[in-house]
Amino acid sequence: MNNKTILGNAPEEGGSSKDAVHVAIVSVIAYCGIEPGQQVYITDRRYAAPVAESYQEGIGVADPWRKETIEEGGLLWVLLNPGSITGLRHDWRHDEFEEGYDVHYDDGCRNCS
Repeated sequence: MNNKTILGNAPEEGGSSKDAVHVAIVSVIAYCGIEPGQQVYITDRRYAAPVAESYQEGIGVADPWRKETIEEGGLLWVLLNPGSITGLRHDWRHDEFEEGYDVHYDDGCRNCS
């Protein structure tokens, strides 16, 4: 098993030309409009917001395979940055999310008008 972080680095010269990776993902609520593949940070432990240049450090990227902008209040997957989690077994840990995290998506928690 390869325990090295692959994504976010250039492939090694002479190394394997293909591989498979686990990527930790988390379901969150869009704080405002988010573009697919956009770097995001987490606010209030359940909302994703776009990273402003040189302002926040992102924890991952919005689902890059979405076809359209994720509107404010919409659910989305965030792919967490490589090397940022511990205990990958489809049940992982990250400092931004408490044990037993659940997005609890309902109209009362989205701050939508």
